[in-house]
Amino acid sequence: MKYILTGAVLLLSIGAAQAGEAHVCRSETQKVQKFIGLSDNTTFTCGENVKGNIPQLASQGWKIVQVTQQVESLGASPTSYYELVVQKP
Repeated sequence: MKYILTGAVLLLSIGAAQAGEAHVCRSETQKVQKFIGLSDNTTFTCGENVKGNIPQLASQGWKIVQVTQQVESLGASPTSYYELVVQKP
């Protein structure tokens, strides 16, 4: 039993030591009437030090894990933006 517990602790510590970095990124807000959509030119801001479009983020080693479109307001002039979740292993 002691060896099983020790092995489990070692496996968990190896996974924690290899943990990567992840960020939630946001594009600029667009008016829905003039909505351009997602493209290679859409720029995302991911915290203070990570910024770029999808090809730039990929060339920096970021893996795109999730893409969602968010509605910011539904009033007289509705707005929307894209959100990415990126991570590095």
